[in-house]
Amino acid sequence: MSGPARPLERLALLGRQLDWWLDGPILNPIRRYLAAVVVSAGPWLIAVFALIMVSRTLSDTLDPYYLEDLRLLVVYAFMLAPLAAAPTGLIAARVVQGDDPDPVNTGALVVITSGVSGLVALALALIVAVLLRLGDAELVLAFVLLTSSSAMMWAIFPVLAALRARRRLIVAFGTGMGSAVALTTLIGPHLTAGIGVAWCFIIGTVLSFTLCALPYRHHATNPDDLRRAVAALSRAAGRAWPLAVGALCTILGAWADKWVYWLSPDHLTSNAGFLHFPPYDSVMFFAHLSALPALATLAAFNEGPLAEGMRHFRRGITEGDTLPGLNRRVDALRAIVWDGLARIFGAQIVVTAGLILVAAAVAEAVNLPLDQFLLLRVGLLGAALHALFLAASAILALTNSRTTFAFLQGIFLALNVIVSTTLAMSIGVSALGLTLAAAMASVVAIPLAARSLDRLVRLTFLDENESLF
Repeated sequence: MSGPARPLERLALLGRQLDWWLDGPILNPIRRYLAAVVVSAGPWLIAVFALIMVSRTLSDTLDPYYLEDLRLLVVYAFMLAPLAAAPTGLIAARVVQGDDPDPVNTGALVVITSGVSGLVALALALIVAVLLRLGDAELVLAFVLLTSSSAMMWAIFPVLAALRARRRLIVAFGTGMGSAVALTTLIGPHLTAGIGVAWCFIIGTVLSFTLCALPYRHHATNPDDLRRAVAALSRAAGRAWPLAVGALCTILGAWADKWVYWLSPDHLTSNAGFLHFPPYDSVMFFAHLSALPALATLAAFNEGPLAEGMRHFRRGITEGDTLPGLNRRVDALRAIVWDGLARIFGAQIVVTAGLILVAAAVAEAVNLPLDQFLLLRVGLLGAALHALFLAASAILALTNSRTTFAFLQGIFLALNVIVSTTLAMSIGVSALGLTLAAAMASVVAIPLAARSLDRLVRLTFLDENESLF
C-alpha cells in the first residue's frame, strides 16, 4: 500500500468508528435532532447568531451607523439565500429519494444544484442592491458573495439529509460556522474596516459547502454525468414544481410581515441604503427562535416515526395488499401522525406559555420599551402558531398533496401581507399580523391535512400519482 493512502485509510477508519459510536441508542437520536436543527432552522439561527457576534465584536470599535450596515448585510444575505436554495434543494432531494430510471451521479447532482442556487442568489442580491441603490462597492461585493455562498451551502443540505449523511452535515455546518465565529472573535476587534467581519462569514459558508461537497467530488465534472443530472432535475421539477413553489412561498411568508414594515412610510434607511424597521425586526427575530425546537423536533419526527409509517404503508402496496389492508395501514399511519404532533405541540405550548410569562423579566433585563415588550408577547404566540401551520403543511407534503401544499403556502403569504398591512395602517406596529395570519392559515391547513391522510390511498393511486401525468 502506498504511503499517501495510509492516512486516508486511517481517516476513513476513524470516520467508521465515529459512525459506530454516533449510531448508538443514545447518540443517534441526538445526531438526528442536530441534523434536523441545521436543515430546518440553520438560516435563522445563523442570522441571529451573526447579528449577536457582529454587535459584540465591533460595538466598541466601529461607528454605530457602519455597524448597522453590517448587521443588515447579514440579515439581507441570509434572507435571500434560502429563497434560491429551498426550491432547488427540494427538487434535488426528490431526485435522491426517487426511483429514476437513469442513475444520477451524486457529485454531478451537487454541482448542478449548488451552482443553480448560487447563481440565482447572486442575481437576487444584485437586483436588491440596484433597487436599494446601495452605494458602498465593497459592501455590495461582500453582500453578493455572502448571499451566493450561503445559498450554495443551504442547497446541499436537503441532499445530505436525503442521503442520511447526518454526520457529514453536522460536521460541515459546525466547522464552517465555528470557523466564521472564531475568525470574527479573534480578528474582528483588530480590523481597520468592519467589512472584514462579513468576509469571515463568507469564509465560513464556503468552508461548510466545501466540506459537504468534498466526498462527492469524483465525476462531479464529467460532462455525461452533468447532463444526466440536469435531465434528472428537469424531470423531478416537472413532477414536483408545486412543492418547489410551495417551499418558495414558505420562505416568502416567513418574511412578509417584516417587509410590510420595511416598506411602510415609517421605515428607516441605513447609510448604505438597506431598509429596516428596528422596533419590529429585533423583537420578531428572537420570537421566531422560540419555535425552533418544535420545528427541529418535527423534522426529526418526519425522518423517524413518520417515515417508517409511510414505508409500512408503501410495503402494503408493493406486497399487493387488499384495499381493507391498505386502509388499516393508513389508520396506523394516522395514529402515528396525530400522536406525534400532539406531543410536539403540547411541549411547544408549554414553552411558549412559559416564555410569555417571563417576558416581563426579559424585557426589564434588556431594557425593552413597553411597545416592544407587547410585541414580544404577541410574537411568541405568532411564532408557535406559524410552527403549527408548517406542521400541518408537512403532512400535505408527506402525502404528496403537492398542489394543496403550494396553495396553502400561497394563502399564508397573502394573509400575512394583507393582515399585517391592514393592522400597520390602522393600529400601528403590531405582531398581530403574523399571529392572525398563522391562526387563520392553521384553521384551513389542519382539516386539509387530516383529509389528505384519510384519502391517502386515492392520492397514491389517482389524484397525485405522478406516473399518470
